[in-house]
Order: sequence, then C-alpha cells, then structure tokens
Amino acid sequence: MLSSSDDSSRPLGERLSDGLSRVVRGLFWLGLAIAAWVVLSRYTRSIEMPNGAVLAYRPDLTYEARIDLFRPKGFRPVIRAVDRICYNDKAVWVTTLDYKSYVWPSLEAEPVEIDAKTFNQVLAQTGLATRDHSCNGYYQRFRDAGILVDRVCSVIPDPNWKKQRFAESMGDLCDPTTHSSAPAQVEANAKP
Repeated sequence: MLSSSDDSSRPLGERLSDGLSRVVRGLFWLGLAIAAWVVLSRYTRSIEMPNGAVLAYRPDLTYEARIDLFRPKGFRPVIRAVDRICYNDKAVWVTTLDYKSYVWPSLEAEPVEIDAKTFNQVLAQTGLATRDHSCNGYYQRFRDAGILVDRVCSVIPDPNWKKQRFAESMGDLCDPTTHSSAPAQVEANAKP
C-alpha cells in the first residue's frame, strides 16, 4: 500500500486520472443536488389558509404532485392528498383523494375523520356545516384545493371578483355566494 509520500512516485497519468475522477464524482453529486432542488422547488407551491394552516403541493411517487395540509412551519403533512376544501377563520373541512373526509377544528387540535364518533360534534362546533350538509365557509361551497394553491381564486373571496380580468373565462369559479352541497360521502355520513 502506498502512503501519501509515495504518491509522487506514481506516474503522472495515474495521478491525473485519480484527481479527474474525484472532480467528476464531485460534479455529479453537485449536479444531482441542483436537479433535486429545481424539481422540488418547481413542484412545491403553497398558500396559507385563514386559520394559519398551509395548503401545499408536494411531489409524490404515486401521484404527479399531491396537495397536503400542514401546520405552519410543519415538516410532516397533517392531512394528505387533499381534493376539496371548505374553511373559515378557525377550521378546515376536507375530502381527500382516498375518499375520506376530515375536519380540522384548529391548529392545536388533531383532525377528526368522518368515521369517528365525534365527527358530527366537532364539525358542528366549527360552524362549517349547515342543516343541508353544505359548506358554510368563505366560499359557501367546497373548493378544489388546486384552485387555491394555484391562486386562481384568492383564499378569502373578493366581493368584486366579477371585475377581475379573467372573470368571464372562470365562470362562477370564484363566486363566493354560490351554495353547493358537501361531497356525497360526507353528505351521507355527516348528518347533524
């Protein structure tokens, strides 16, 4: 085995080859780190909800990009794969791509799944449900989570939304007064 002092006795070609391979390996790992940063930053968009929760796109191996709900400055999602959302200043009621429904009464509490015995009670305390199982949040209906993260509609509805530049092409997409029922699985299980 050669020591570092014997390195000078090695042929110049070998020493250059070893140095070059170290540089190439270093450039490879640097390129991989830059590519990962670009991909993650491209797919990571987020928006803060009125109660402080964060709705964000996250890359996933099974979906192209999934929308998750996080606590502020949280690293792990509280609710994964959010599809539709109803919310007000203090609470969030969501349905997921897994056909589950959760109500998250506050940042300090844990989300309650629709199958839990306390779901109806927790949902009633949030003020998000009406007698006909409709969303009583800011938009008075469940919103597609992607519309909010993509900032097509603002998180808090603008009463002058019809004056926006693209209002004609959005139809009633950002209309805060349209009333609609909760998703079917919520309607069947969330009777007050």
